[in-house]
Amino acid sequence: MTPRHLQVIYCDDIREEVGNKLSLMGVYDKNLHPSVFPCEIPKLCLKIVVVTPEHQPLGRAIVRVLLDDQVLVETPDLTTDPAYCQFLAASLSSGSVQATDPAQSRVAALSVMVVIAPLKVAAPGVLRVRVETEDGELRAGALNITPQPTAVSPITTASL
Repeated sequence: MTPRHLQVIYCDDIREEVGNKLSLMGVYDKNLHPSVFPCEIPKLCLKIVVVTPEHQPLGRAIVRVLLDDQVLVETPDLTTDPAYCQFLAASLSSGSVQATDPAQSRVAALSVMVVIAPLKVAAPGVLRVRVETEDGELRAGALNITPQPTAVSPITTASL
């Protein structure tokens, strides 16, 4: 059985393409390295996906984006959005959202894109996403915002 979980991709831009596709540009692994602090990142995009088993539809989904302890973005309860309700009903009734392993249950996903423009960062910190559900808080991987690593000088040895 697939447990409820949260996925987040941090990137420079998200573009809607022809054919109902998304392109994510400048995807960050787990670190973002500005050259100086304080800094202003012109645009940071987050693709946030809450995955939940068919038998456990979301009763509440409030997305929060935090920089350390500061809340940068907080959405209203996304499960009250009519588009989500229609998507969930259509996905579950048609079976269009299906787990790849037949032993697992079908799943539904709530997908949200957040754009922060600009992102002002005073000092090194950690950007996190949390989703408050009726069963508690879901957490995903964070983006560490730390100084750009300095180049390591090669060690030279004196000739004897």
